[in-house]
Amino acid sequence: MLGFKMVIFPGSLMLSVYTLAQRILREIRQHGTTANLLGDMVSVVELFNLMGMQESLALDAKWIGNAAAPPVERQTSARARAHRAHP
Repeated sequence: MLGFKMVIFPGSLMLSVYTLAQRILREIRQHGTTANLLGDMVSVVELFNLMGMQESLALDAKWIGNAAAPPVERQTSARARAHRAHP
């Protein structure tokens, strides 16, 4: 036993990203928009929250000298809400 407790699958992640990119680009080519796919996407705010944007803004504010960072609104996508309602 080597003591590893985590396994990563970078190939699987990249293969799924490529498939999704093809789907999105096909949608743009056929319809000129991604509006039909919005239910499958997270919101920009949700992405920022996942990436820790609020914490980054707080650090910026600390170093710049502002008292507080502007809040990042907490929103979830329709897909995330549906998943939480029916896991």
